Amino acid sequence: GLNSVQTYVAWNIHEPVHGQYNFEGDADLVSFIELANSVGLLVILRPGPYICAEWEFGGYPSWLLMKNSSISLRTMDNKQYL
Repeated sequence: GLNSVQTYVAWNIHEPVHGQYNFEGDADLVSFIELANSVGLLVILRPGPYICAEWEFGGYPSWLLMKNSSISLRTMDNKQYL
């Protein structure tokens, strides 16, 4: 049988606003780990910052774009990467 579960730890869920951290409700990692342990499962955490292409903005918080104007998305400005 299976003995473990894995989950991403998305930066944009746990710090939705710069400097304001959220580990409650659906973001409560401790409760998730304790629940898994209570039914005999191991937990594999997969923390960011980048977690996957399927997740909104790859798990990065949107405030990064406002905080750092040098970040550009899906651009063709840098010809060396084309």
